[in-house]
Amino acid sequence: MMNYGRLEPKSQAESSEEAANKPPTKSKSKLKLLLLVIGIILTVASAVSVTLAVTLRPKSSGGSGSMIRPKPTKAISRVCSRTLYHNLCVNSFLDFPGSLSATDKDLVHISLSSNLIVAVMV
Repeated sequence: MMNYGRLEPKSQAESSEEAANKPPTKSKSKLKLLLLVIGIILTVASAVSVTLAVTLRPKSSGGSGSMIRPKPTKAISRVCSRTLYHNLCVNSFLDFPGSLSATDKDLVHISLSSNLIVAVMV
């Protein structure tokens, strides 16, 4: 029976019932310790993975990275010389597989295809 708003103290039977429903304090402290250890392990693992990701990723162009960029072919230089953003054009073609052996006509098709892919993704 729920005695809401009751002002008198609880009976002995009711207080022993509530005590039986509470878990022992030892298991609570063990659970807290386990959660603390898991939290510390996850934090350390996250820090290690971020550190590895930052140090092992390839360096961007402009630095003394170990990645060697190929020089643009004459076809890439000719096609990109007609554009407003020459460097962006050249770098985009150098990143595209097969562009180093492509002709002027192939490069136009590559640029249209890559623009269509970008337009569909947006």
